Amino acid sequence: MRIDQKDKDVRKSTQNLEFIWKPFYYVDGGNAEIFTHVMAHHYNPDQIFPTFITDQIVVTSFDQVEQMVPAILDWAKKSDGHYKSKNILMLYGDDFRYKVPYDNYLNIEWVMNYFNARPELNKKVKFIYSTPKKYYLPNFPWGISK
Repeated sequence: MRIDQKDKDVRKSTQNLEFIWKPFYYVDGGNAEIFTHVMAHHYNPDQIFPTFITDQIVVTSFDQVEQMVPAILDWAKKSDGHYKSKNILMLYGDDFRYKVPYDNYLNIEWVMNYFNARPELNKKVKFIYSTPKKYYLPNFPWGISK
């Protein structure tokens, strides 16, 4: 979903980047509802992992991941505050960029394992694989705005 920049700016300032969208209001009177998560920043991981999407294994040690830590923490800090939840959805993908998914998953697994094995970082950022249901239910037990 693309969103108008003014609408996005308002939603960022009010921590309302996640909402129920009624895309077919004029067709079905608003009966269809879609949980919508608007990224605070672009979903392209190049901002955080500039060398990752190469369709080859590029991370082979924790030393390489350590160099990425400042960028990852900076991204998380910039994203924090735009959502009501403390859990931030980080997408790892882009349009038509992956041809060798196995290698790309190995790269991100290095990052996940690095952060999750270090308590000093794990207090700030913890990586998990998730699904929309796993993300939604614990974060929005009260529901979300429409």
